Amino acid sequence: MRIALLLATLTIALPTATFAQTSSAGVLSGEGTAGARDLVVEGTAPPGCVIGSPSATEQDNARVTVAQSGGLDVALGGPGFINPLTGVPNPAAIRIALPITCNTAHRIQIESRNGGLVNEATSGPTGALRNRLDFSVSLEWAGTSAGFDTSTARTVQTLVGNAATGTAQIGIRIPGGGTPLVAGIYNDTVTIRVEATS
Repeated sequence: MRIALLLATLTIALPTATFAQTSSAGVLSGEGTAGARDLVVEGTAPPGCVIGSPSATEQDNARVTVAQSGGLDVALGGPGFINPLTGVPNPAAIRIALPITCNTAHRIQIESRNGGLVNEATSGPTGALRNRLDFSVSLEWAGTSAGFDTSTARTVQTLVGNAATGTAQIGIRIPGGGTPLVAGIYNDTVTIRVEATS
């Protein structure tokens, strides 16, 4: 499973400073007189969001590593993912802490590309065995919570009506049990998008 992070970048532009004369008479000469100039500095902070480096705060029957792209790779392989006596998957869970700063109203969307962990080498279930494994996704951010289960949906979106900064908590839970899985590689890409809406 791969977790990809996409966002609109926050940039701040500062224009050249301008000078304003505060006296229409300019600088006066003579005792007790002085001239003054104001330095007016203005800048624009365009709306945007910034995502920091993610970290795994829970790795239950899974191993999370940071990919070169800045996203995360989640490895479910190894002896703990499948029960060696039954071929049935064991439960697995990860929790990701994702630092986010948005300086305006914004949205976070989480989407599963395959709609579950799918064995793409097979065209469908084989007899009593299955070729996909559903999972649930949860999001907690800026006082909101949302989520979905890939058995019924592929995406969730939450709208935040104001600026916010902090750490989003994203959880992925893969249930154990059910029927055994067909041998092969099961994968999906979960994409997290953060973007300003105003």
